[in-house]
Amino acid sequence: MPPKPGNQRHEGKITAGKGLKKEMDSATRTKQKTILSSPFVYRWASISQTEAETTLSHLEQLLAPISVAKRAAAAKRTAANEVARDLRIQKTQESEIAAAKSELESLKNVDKSLLSIDAKLRLDADLKRVELKRKRLESSVASKKRRLDLDEEDEEEGVKEHPLARETKDSLVIGINSLTKELQNPTTKIRAIFVCKSDVPVPHLYAHLPTLCHLHSIPVLLVPLHIGAESRIAQALGVKSVIALGIKQDSPLFDSLFEHVRGFIQPVNLPWLPKEAKKGGNQKDGDGDESMDGNDA
Repeated sequence: MPPKPGNQRHEGKITAGKGLKKEMDSATRTKQKTILSSPFVYRWASISQTEAETTLSHLEQLLAPISVAKRAAAAKRTAANEVARDLRIQKTQESEIAAAKSELESLKNVDKSLLSIDAKLRLDADLKRVELKRKRLESSVASKKRRLDLDEEDEEEGVKEHPLARETKDSLVIGINSLTKELQNPTTKIRAIFVCKSDVPVPHLYAHLPTLCHLHSIPVLLVPLHIGAESRIAQALGVKSVIALGIKQDSPLFDSLFEHVRGFIQPVNLPWLPKEAKKGGNQKDGDGDESMDGNDA
């Protein structure tokens, strides 16, 4: 039985659709292959597992003072919350003591001839006991208020109270947004950037870093870290997550790490992208080799 004309047209559309999809898929694969094989795509350095682990462990040790300071600050905040709770309880106790004292004072004003000697002695003893309790409570409240004020003055999460933590934090640029901003700032000099590349599923978040590093005022080492680095660095910094971390030029604490990384990572160099270098007050276009000159300003 011959097929109906309508069915033939429908089957023809399906066949044409499949052919078009196959052609589009082939074109997409060709385009992706062209992009990946393009000489104008930055190729990240390949680091061995041993080098990656050594680098990450070294970095964790250097960042440790920050998390220690933040944990200390968190403990102080907890203590401050406990003090505030105690103050609320003591405020209630003050009201109760004031009421008891008022009641005893009213009894004291009663005609003492109506009270026995024992009753008078008990009344005087109760008044002394209530007054002593009031003074102790007042002293305790004042002491806790002073502690609470000290905790509230800790603005930098405890980092200001720890010189090593403060120096460590001042040597860093933390986060993609901050790095993007500082790499374009001519007054900031960043010598190395550690990227948790394997932990970030979206490459677009850090794809601009090689270009900014190449155009930066000094050569920059761009170090890709292996999977699992993000959680370890975030824990060392006392933050929830971190994609990238920059090390400033004038940071003696990180000199040993920088020298270690420089042994297997070369500064970012994009030969196809010219770089303006200021030398002697004049701007010149440098080639790839000149752009890596450490004397560029």
